[in-house]
Amino acid sequence: MKGDAGSGESNIRRWIIENDWLECIVGLPLNMFYNTGIATYIWILSNQKSVHRRGKVQLIDATEWYGKLRKNLGSKNCELRGEDIERITEEFMDFDEYIAKKQRMIELLKEQKTVIINQAVTKGLNSDVPMKYSGIEWLGEIPEHWQVKRLGWITSEINDINHEMPKAVISGVAFLSAKDLLDNGTLNFTKDIKFISEEDFERLSKKVRPQKDDIVYSRIGAKLGKSRLVKVNTRFLVSYSCCIIRVKKNISMPEFINIILDSDFVFTEAKLRTVGVGVPDLGLREISRFPIPFPPLNEQKEIALFIEKKSEKINRAIATIEKEIKLIQEYRTTLISETVTGKIDVRKYRPPH
Repeated sequence: MKGDAGSGESNIRRWIIENDWLECIVGLPLNMFYNTGIATYIWILSNQKSVHRRGKVQLIDATEWYGKLRKNLGSKNCELRGEDIERITEEFMDFDEYIAKKQRMIELLKEQKTVIINQAVTKGLNSDVPMKYSGIEWLGEIPEHWQVKRLGWITSEINDINHEMPKAVISGVAFLSAKDLLDNGTLNFTKDIKFISEEDFERLSKKVRPQKDDIVYSRIGAKLGKSRLVKVNTRFLVSYSCCIIRVKKNISMPEFINIILDSDFVFTEAKLRTVGVGVPDLGLREISRFPIPFPPLNEQKEIALFIEKKSEKINRAIATIEKEIKLIQEYRTTLISETVTGKIDVRKYRPPH
């Protein structure tokens, strides 16, 4: 394609890129076309990109992949051989495969983490102890010396604020909602959060105020069943899309109960107890009836520490892979931007492997 910035051709290229239709640019050898000595490229377009290619553009340098003609035809002195076309095709397919493999590794690590957590909080850390049937179908067997308790029995508080939505202010008390229960297991106190006035804070928090070691549990909407431990001493409220759960520390460990509430098997219980056809809504009474596998306090501490160490290791591995994917995507994005604007010559580019 030709055309300076602002020209029709340039605007077409910009539209293609901004609408994420560009899958790949292939840099072709020089002198491939009759009386055309300029650098030429193939743009591969699609308006239905696969998930792994969305937001990304692949660059393939095929400038050295060619066969010489026996006799020049004007400026044309080379051509793509079958093996060259096959090599370009392999490079094109490898891009999908590489990103897909990295993302699959992340999914496998997450699955591994889930298995470790579920095993530890339902079977304990000693595989040699005698087992017994828990009486709960989805829970199965638990260690013989464990109990199964309703969540209400091991907590002193399961409550939410008044069911109204306060007005946002520029500065005030943090007001979190279900969206602030982050996927990394923490609560969001910094990015794009809502603040409410002191007056609204005092009025809405008459039933319950979150404190350190409380558990914020999402009970309404798409974030249903997410559990996050409050690890800081700060004044804040959560909307009625969540509830505050406060455990009895003399018999239970907040970290252990938080892990259980955030597990897949309790999420199964939560879905069974929700009401509503559209947005799922889980009542406080139903939450208090959750069956919880309940080992002795010292064992709760051991399990929570074990899961913390295992989770940190897996989370670091996931973060490393995510960073690698991000760097590759940013690198390719920069290259394609500079290529389209003419800042670099991709004939000298070699894609990383």
